[in-house]
Amino acid sequence: MVKTDFVILENDSKVTFALKPHEGTGILFTEQPLEELETYRIKVRAQSYSVQSAVLQYQTTFMIHISISAYPY
Repeated sequence: MVKTDFVILENDSKVTFALKPHEGTGILFTEQPLEELETYRIKVRAQSYSVQSAVLQYQTTFMIHISISAYPY
């Protein structure tokens, strides 16, 4: 069995995002409004550990880009 932790390494300078763990995944959210015609960038690291030995199994770094359109699609 594996446990995964998520950490924001770099947050966008315009809006503060946070992560909430949920059943082995991370939910990215903010309580601030997102502006139209804006792009937000967040760097997140996921580290997965063995539950039995607490040894790091693997890690991945994600660059998340959120682009807000002026038009509803």
